Amino acid sequence: FNRSGAYSSGPLSIKDNKAKLVRAISSYLFMSDEELGIYSPFQYVNRRSFLSFSNDENDQAQGYEINPNHILKAGKLVLRGTVCYEMGEESAVVKYSWTRT
Repeated sequence: FNRSGAYSSGPLSIKDNKAKLVRAISSYLFMSDEELGIYSPFQYVNRRSFLSFSNDENDQAQGYEINPNHILKAGKLVLRGTVCYEMGEESAVVKYSWTRT
């Protein structure tokens, strides 16, 4: 799977292969977020959302509360998938984008 679509082994007739379709959908239901390729840096505590960052000086992680509702989200999959979130008490924004590896 990549951001612009799923890789496929070919067409599947759901009329002729009902059991295979049910097995495929069931498999996705039992996958963890990691197996599904979902990366969530957020930690949720008492209905509040936090992000942790470590600084370069002493690798001490510090948590920041953020508003989980994005303030900007790129509308197309073929772009870098940029999403911006407003930080709670700070006058700052967190920006996430896909990078090439």
